[in-house]
Amino acid sequence: MRNKISREQLFFMHLVDKYDEEFLKIRDKSNIQDPKLRKIYNYFKNRLHSNFSIGMMWYEYVKVKNGNSAEKEFEKIKKHMDRYLKIYAKENKLDLNKIDTDIINYGSTEFVFALIVDKKVKCSLLLKQPIVPFGNVYKEMQNLLELSKSNNNVITPIDYYAKDEQELMVTPYIKQARCISCVNDVWGMYIPEPCYRFEAFSKEQESLVLECMIAKLMSMYDFDKKRGLSKFRFISGDFMFTKSWSECPRTIATTLHCMWLGAARDFVECSFEDYKSLMIKELSKSGKENYKNIIFQGPYPAVDEKVVENGMKLGEKLIKDKIKSKSEKEFEKR
Repeated sequence: MRNKISREQLFFMHLVDKYDEEFLKIRDKSNIQDPKLRKIYNYFKNRLHSNFSIGMMWYEYVKVKNGNSAEKEFEKIKKHMDRYLKIYAKENKLDLNKIDTDIINYGSTEFVFALIVDKKVKCSLLLKQPIVPFGNVYKEMQNLLELSKSNNNVITPIDYYAKDEQELMVTPYIKQARCISCVNDVWGMYIPEPCYRFEAFSKEQESLVLECMIAKLMSMYDFDKKRGLSKFRFISGDFMFTKSWSECPRTIATTLHCMWLGAARDFVECSFEDYKSLMIKELSKSGKENYKNIIFQGPYPAVDEKVVENGMKLGEKLIKDKIKSKSEKEFEKR
């Protein structure tokens, strides 16, 4: 694992901090007039356009129980990951020395690392945070596998490894994914290139993204088991965009197409009508008390009533489309 940030990234982070407002808001970077910004762009355009990581592992990312050492807990996590890398190398007949890892993201439940072979990312490794009870990652893996059977754009786990109270889930890697999040009551997404950062949505983008997230969650309600997703966290990037969303027209169709679910901590059993009512109630609240919510957890501002209404209408349409598609597939099998 790369524990040290590269000189280029460190230098670039300093420059981006210094020229952030000017540099990152320039859409047409081929026509930069400021000589300092032009120099920055020319220096880094061929070096960091492919960046995908946070850049460095910090011990403050490690969530531990009171009194436990973050350094010692992370050493256990790293040891578990190294054990898996040996298994991966053996199963794929690879030289272990050609396998590397880099941190992509972290949250309250898991760390996310990229598994790299010959400088190419092969998959993502999700490792349990020390504060999370053993078995939660396995439970989430099962939830994602189940959801992926009847829903589009759900990250589908491909492997699982557990030992000594440590657990790890392997998933496909989405190149330079943008994790949707809410930071200090501001909605936006984390963008990894050229340097990992949070970028706020415009008001129009915010409404569009929230409507689609509400619709997606609604459409994943299981009518057979009478349950819907719960413990969804806006601040943890549970939904993410593929890089293409940053490069295409922002419409409902493209937003739904580029949006992927990457977390499924739990379900709540209730009727569909009760699930909708609970969503509306929780989205109308704001602040830290949202940690106590059933469906939407974590601090976030109250969502505009019209946005919630539009999201619900879109969700009902997605459900009708899913039922229609399922019926057509069953008819074709006859």
